Amino acid sequence: MKTTLTGLGALLLLLAARTAAEEPKIFAPKHDNDVYASYRQLVWDDFKGSLQVWGPELAMLASTIQLEDLRAQTERTEDGWEARVASLEVVALMDKLQSSSKSAGRNDYTLRHEQGHFDITELGARRLRRAVLDVVGKGSSEGAARYDLEQRLREVYAETLQSMQKMQMQYDGETSNGQRKGKQKLWWKKLQKLMDETDGW
Repeated sequence: MKTTLTGLGALLLLLAARTAAEEPKIFAPKHDNDVYASYRQLVWDDFKGSLQVWGPELAMLASTIQLEDLRAQTERTEDGWEARVASLEVVALMDKLQSSSKSAGRNDYTLRHEQGHFDITELGARRLRRAVLDVVGKGSSEGAARYDLEQRLREVYAETLQSMQKMQMQYDGETSNGQRKGKQKLWWKKLQKLMDETDGW
């Protein structure tokens, strides 16, 4: 009952200059196909991987946060140029083909533990959706400001993944991969509180 990250995701940049400031649009698109699922309640049929799960773990969820379709708006200032996010897709994804389980572990309790891992990934995505709104790229030219924005977003993204992975490890460590039922119940309560607090992010 552990989670793995499938990489840093794709940051696809479509940096378009905007002459006037616009309200940023941060999207959480829905994906659900044979390979990926965006955040939702999991079912065992989502675990399509053929990878062997070793050790005491009964299942393994592979999840990450993906950034796509960045559009930037730029503005000339007294000191040069600034670039901000105009629109961006930020989505928590499960990789179904990299997620697997043991047949003996396919029960409601184990699935709920794995859902906790996906909840943590979604919490990271929600926090990232908020964080990107404050990122400003600066440069002596419009292009330099766009480039600086991209680099700063990559830094925020990497920090978010690092923080998320730390929480994933803490979750498995404190619950002993879900085997310590008392600790597991406390984590479910904690995660539900955090999900409620960030609802709409």
